[in-house]
Amino acid sequence: MKEITRRLWVIAHRGGAALAAENTMGAFRASTEAGADMLELDVRLTADNHLVIYHDQGLTRTAGISRRVVDCSLRELQLLDVGSYFNEGLAGERVSTLAEVLDWARGRARLLLDLKLEPHHEAQIIKEIVARRMEFDVVLGTRSLESLTAMKSLCPLIRTVSLARSLWATQDMVDERVEFVRLWHEWITPEHVQRFHDMGLPVWVMTGGRHFPDVGETTMEELRELRAAAVDGVILNDPTLAIEVNRELFDVTEQIIVGNLPT
Repeated sequence: MKEITRRLWVIAHRGGAALAAENTMGAFRASTEAGADMLELDVRLTADNHLVIYHDQGLTRTAGISRRVVDCSLRELQLLDVGSYFNEGLAGERVSTLAEVLDWARGRARLLLDLKLEPHHEAQIIKEIVARRMEFDVVLGTRSLESLTAMKSLCPLIRTVSLARSLWATQDMVDERVEFVRLWHEWITPEHVQRFHDMGLPVWVMTGGRHFPDVGETTMEELRELRAAAVDGVILNDPTLAIEVNRELFDVTEQIIVGNLPT
């Protein structure tokens, strides 16, 4: 077998859910300081039409209350503590708005936004990105062909990744010209990876199982296997694992400096 010398693109799942409270500024800072190439985070809509960063529909798991994000105002959400579930020392972490995260990330971090929204909110999201001239620093992830078409129409420069729930649906997204594909770890074979590479598409792998608490969990051995399968990037809770796997290929002082997203 040909030796694999390509570094993995390191994408911190939920901002780095193993390093700090997920989808919080603390996680974003920790992963960026650790050397992650990109932060993956989830976008939802509040009752008063604000875009916020939060994964679950409900607030029980990380905020400890039995309400849904979509039923709360932004003010109500920002009164919640979403750090203590991870560590009492993180008490006081708050739900951030997309605007706040974009302002922080500009010139500092690249973002993969998992849009957990109904279609028809694309213009609101793209307006925030374009206003900050971050079209080349943000990738939008979607499971909806309708949403994908709208994004491309609103901003042809914006890059997109398929978050489809099956290989069949992923191909539909490819036909609508996404720039990246996200595949679940269980789907990975050298043949599948080569198929998308032949189409000119980088392959990012969502590590771990498909359900909480396994999603995003992986090991260095599994990451080495993914690297050997020639995948381009990995999405994982602990970005330091993939960073260490990359160091096995390149001396840290000689690592490739990446200016823009890989193509």
